[in-house]
Amino acid sequence: MHIKVKKLPNLIEPAKIHFNSAGMPISDSFDDIYFSNQDGAAESRHVFLRGNYLPARFAHWSTETSFVIAETGFGSGLNMLLAAHEFLALAPSMATLNLVSFERYPLQSADISQALQHWPELNDLCASLVHQYPPLINGVHRLQLHPRVTLDLHFGDVLDTLPAWVAANPAKVHAWFLDGFAPSKNPDMWQAELYQAMASAAAETCTLATFTAVGEVRRGLMAAGFAMRKDAGFGRKRDMLVGHRVSPQSPPPRFVNHSRTRRIAVVGGGIAAASLLRLLSEHSLHNRPELHLFCRDSSPAQGASGNAQGAVYPLLQADFTPTVQFYAQAFSFARNCYQRWAPEYCHWSGMLQLGFNQKMQHRQQQTMIRTDYPPSFVRAVDAEQATTMSGVQCQQGGLYYPSSGWVEPKALVDKLIADSQAQVHCAHEVISIERVGSLWRLQGSREQQNESNSPAWEFLADDVVLANGADLHAFSHQRLVIRPAGGQVTQVASTAASGALKTVLCHKGYLTPAHNERHCVGATFSKLAPEGIDCYVQDEQSVAEDSHSNIELNERYSGLQFSADNIIAARRSVRATTPNHLPVVGAHPAYVQQAAGVWVLGGLGSRGFTSAPWCAQWLVDQIFSQVEAIDSRVAKSLDTQRFSQ
Repeated sequence: MHIKVKKLPNLIEPAKIHFNSAGMPISDSFDDIYFSNQDGAAESRHVFLRGNYLPARFAHWSTETSFVIAETGFGSGLNMLLAAHEFLALAPSMATLNLVSFERYPLQSADISQALQHWPELNDLCASLVHQYPPLINGVHRLQLHPRVTLDLHFGDVLDTLPAWVAANPAKVHAWFLDGFAPSKNPDMWQAELYQAMASAAAETCTLATFTAVGEVRRGLMAAGFAMRKDAGFGRKRDMLVGHRVSPQSPPPRFVNHSRTRRIAVVGGGIAAASLLRLLSEHSLHNRPELHLFCRDSSPAQGASGNAQGAVYPLLQADFTPTVQFYAQAFSFARNCYQRWAPEYCHWSGMLQLGFNQKMQHRQQQTMIRTDYPPSFVRAVDAEQATTMSGVQCQQGGLYYPSSGWVEPKALVDKLIADSQAQVHCAHEVISIERVGSLWRLQGSREQQNESNSPAWEFLADDVVLANGADLHAFSHQRLVIRPAGGQVTQVASTAASGALKTVLCHKGYLTPAHNERHCVGATFSKLAPEGIDCYVQDEQSVAEDSHSNIELNERYSGLQFSADNIIAARRSVRATTPNHLPVVGAHPAYVQQAAGVWVLGGLGSRGFTSAPWCAQWLVDQIFSQVEAIDSRVAKSLDTQRFSQ
């Protein structure tokens, strides 16, 4: 009996288009144009920029918060890139722009390049867009188009993705571009639910413009809370609609006092803390926060972030769960960030995940049957193809991730911290956090207490972020569930056979390509109690045993042999995990009742180099009450309050 597997709403169908004789894109599915044959840029400027009074608003925009433009129907990106171009030309030099766009049928990156080639003034922004363009997978993808311009691309049906986004972003949008194919061509989009969600997202000063003048659209927008009127259309089109929000329903964002420099203390020393510091340093061009790192070790990256090599790749499952969505968008964001921040420490060699037994082969088959992932993201390969791609003989096929790879962890962490210009306080262990007036006071220990038993040091900050890995359990206050897990990585000298390895090779463990004639083989996994962490790290007697386990496991599944003589070093560290194997990001539930300002970035587990930049960016957005590139499914899965629900 044949059972048809229902495709879950995880992947996005690319737009089916062709280019007409004028070189303009036409939708085959909707039989409609993406923009005017006459002059698409002039049409966009007339309808969306002039219709929202953007030139004048840009010129007088405050540098305190980002100007936010949201759009239905990203299409070729023309509207968004024109708005960005205008903003960079007219807005104060310290002002920033956040673009948010929703697209059900995205164009391929090559089609975007072809569609936008008619406007050379957009070449730089277009190149940045295409270079960072995410795989066509459902979710929210943040791109940094320019140091002053971010773009959040939402792939999925706008009637699903917009309400899911508004839940975390009420009253944030300053201008709406209501675009998309004409109501007569795409009636499913032009619905009351869309207009209501747009109104919920609208700030008090929000304006709106759309190319259509259909009466049903005008009445629907008015019913949602927009004051609408007709205006002169572009070219031969007589009318269009413009409007503004008249009755905001959502509360204003949390007030942030910018009268003085904001002081932020980050506790930690690994990739989570480093990514956060780097992104905090990018946050405000006008009034950059004063950043401090408190690291209990003698230098950063002494824990799991100090391994010689670290793989960066997404996590897939048979079904498209919030976990899969999170890791897919986190991987894309991490890759773009690392490539922008430290390309010299990135090695995008690809990753091969072997189907090393029947259970894994079945799981991989189900993943590909249910999901049709873009081949640029992941594809199934047989044993012969796996051998060609990896450079070593493979007895099984598996899944090949062409855009994945590995980084040099310690060098990367050190560079991110240095580039953030944070003040680094090493050998500073935080033992308490308490509220003092309008600030948070950190107190720290020292090896030898004096007679009064007073703390060795204290520090006052506006915000405190706990990004300290397994040490987070000491600050859980029974409101967070952090489970320490030990792991050992063994470093071995490459051999004639292993030196041919070109990709990261994953099975029950993993093997990295040789770097400086050395591989990393890993990793063991040991569940730990908090009180057993120090004992595990210092237990030298079992190090040799764990190295043997790593080598034996690798030989069993990859066929590559290493002897005890090949072992160069072994490194133990402790990772922080959570019950649902997802990070915990946001306000600390044990402190939030006193006041805002104590935050958590932890529980990254074994995929910290994949998830850290995305989690750090989401936390930065929360700290500064900025637009959050997230939807409600993922937000709920990462919420700091989830352990008590």
